[in-house]
Amino acid sequence: MINAVLRDVPGKKVHNLTGLIKENDDEVSLGRAGYGNLIELGQDTTISRQHATITYLDIGKFCIKDHSTNGTRINEEIIHAEKGYLRHGDKLWFGNYGPVVYEEKD
Repeated sequence: MINAVLRDVPGKKVHNLTGLIKENDDEVSLGRAGYGNLIELGQDTTISRQHATITYLDIGKFCIKDHSTNGTRINEEIIHAEKGYLRHGDKLWFGNYGPVVYEEKD
């Protein structure tokens, strides 16, 4: 499995994505703080309660799926409800909140 983290630039946090995926059946939920998400992104009103999920696929990649009202972007490209594969250095935006940077570690 890829060793990956999400670096939450505005929140100044680093989330061990690989560890969270292993502990939670290959899926991590992201959303507004206080709503039971594994990664809480803060209280910005453009972040949905259950904004997105990140899943680890058998092909060795992480992908993100949007579940929000205000959209999710990867490097400024809106993904809506589609799945987007994550690559090292991708910048993610959840509504107006971001960037949250996806990084793969050796």
